Amino acid sequence: MAVNDPTGDTTPTPDAPSGDTWLTKQTPEVQSYVQSLRKENAGNRVKLRETEGKLTKLSDADKTIRDLRIGNQLLRHGAADPEMVEFFLKKEGKWDDIDPDDADGMKDRVDDLIARRPELKQQRSALPRRSGTDGSTGGSGGPASNQVTRSQLANMSPEQVERALHDGNLNAILGRG
Repeated sequence: MAVNDPTGDTTPTPDAPSGDTWLTKQTPEVQSYVQSLRKENAGNRVKLRETEGKLTKLSDADKTIRDLRIGNQLLRHGAADPEMVEFFLKKEGKWDDIDPDDADGMKDRVDDLIARRPELKQQRSALPRRSGTDGSTGGSGGPASNQVTRSQLANMSPEQVERALHDGNLNAILGRG
């Protein structure tokens, strides 16, 4: 028998959910109050899911910032392709415990990786070239295979740039036919 139902009637009221027999036995005021609490609870669950999503994004942002700082250190090291180093260190399970503030530890880890995988070591030529050095001529009569790209130009020393300019290897970048 319900607290507020002296007759023992268990027939649900039309406003109450069909499976909630306790609520159907309560006064309309109690039913209204319980339903308002349930709505409030549902709203709090929605807010909780939104907050959890924001926290997940924040923790992802911290990881992204950490990875970018490590990538920056790898670029400064300059001995190997940073993306390949990151790939192999992650594959070996040696990425997550890297301290982005420990440049010496980073250098040791990269040097160890290069010692085990010498193919990762960056090859630096005296004059970067787009393709082979056979000197074949393109349609404009110049050595098309020796043309320097913008990305190669960004990594060249001033002396290399001057030599490439003198040799005509910057004609494509400069718009010279």
